[in-house]
Parts: sequence; C-alpha cells; structure tokens
Amino acid sequence: PEEDLTFRVIRTLSEMSLDWRMCSEKVTEHAKRLSEGRSLDELLPCLKAAVKASYSSLAETFASRARPLLKSGHPRIAAEALEAMVNGNIELESIAGRLRG
Repeated sequence: PEEDLTFRVIRTLSEMSLDWRMCSEKVTEHAKRLSEGRSLDELLPCLKAAVKASYSSLAETFASRARPLLKSGHPRIAAEALEAMVNGNIELESIAGRLRG
C-alpha cells in the first residue's frame, strides 16, 4: 500500500543526516500520521535511528506510538524500545513504572 511506501520513506529519513532545524516540523508531522497503527517491530528501527541522530521530536513521536505496545510486544523488542527511550532521554520518569508493570 501507498502508506507502507511512505512509512519506509519516513524510516529512511530518520536514518539520514538532515538539517533537522529545516525539516523537523514537516517530517514529524508526517511521522505522526504514518506511524499510527504500526507494530512495535516496525517502530523500533525508527525510534532507534531518531534517537541516534538526536532528532528528538521524531524520537518522541515514535516513542509515543511504541509506548502502548510495550506490554504486548515481544520482551526483547520491548526492552530495546525502552533502552532507546532511555538513551534518547524520553519519558525517563515513567520508565521504571513500565519495567515493574
């Protein structure tokens, strides 16, 4: 589907070195729409790449989509998502609660 192709573009952009000040608003806006309904497996590479590139608004978008999927996801994938959130300094205050829950 067209949405998959576009989501792949967002994923590729999250892995690229961009002038984030110029494009952050537009890329994040598209990522919010295109990441809806994606699985934790699909979101994890995007989250990790955005954290690594220090694209904080994009990383926060992917983290917010991943958050509800943590309990139902595969434990290894959920742990990697939590690790990416910690590395990106995203929602640190609630990570401990997620680990207990």
